[in-house]
Amino acid sequence: RSWTVGIVQASVLFIHFGIRGIMDHDALDLAKIHTAVVTVQEHVHTLQGAIHRFTVDDKGCVMKVVFGAHLPHEDQPYRALLTALQVRAALSLHGIQPALGVASGEALTGPVGSVARQEFTVHGDRIILAARLMQHASKLGGMVLCDDETHRATANEIRGGKLRPTTLKGKPAPVVPRRPVASSELLEKPMLNELPADTYCDSAIERQ
Repeated sequence: RSWTVGIVQASVLFIHFGIRGIMDHDALDLAKIHTAVVTVQEHVHTLQGAIHRFTVDDKGCVMKVVFGAHLPHEDQPYRALLTALQVRAALSLHGIQPALGVASGEALTGPVGSVARQEFTVHGDRIILAARLMQHASKLGGMVLCDDETHRATANEIRGGKLRPTTLKGKPAPVVPRRPVASSELLEKPMLNELPADTYCDSAIERQ
């Protein structure tokens, strides 16, 4: 299969479900994992994002969600952050306390793998930052954290506070995580913008 390789503006959400991984087989709760995955699928589908990967290993259960790589929107940082807040609220009702990290910015999209097996993925500094923010949120007991770019893009809709500067793996300087807070009304009735995809996506390499 031939995929387009391109540069897009993307917002990436990483979710650590706080559920033990396969190394603790006796405590692996498959019913809870199923509930978590279905809950995320519902919210991601509603806001037109895409689930790129779900892994269960010795570090636990982690999901990668991308907004902008497949169907770009003008307000995709808002969609990604709103999804994170909705997912956290929904999972808490099932006794699951996830840690979530969101970052927005330029990313490279394209295939990874060999001729025999490939998958479509998103690469870049912002993807790594979203994962690091998720890890930091997990250390703090589970919450939603985002970067400055996402905060600036959503400041008119979602309130947020600053955490103390922290050193994240792979970052030369301390990062100031943002902790967003949304009202119950916003979570139930979000305001979304629509924008034609071709105005918000620039392909660097045309499909062969």
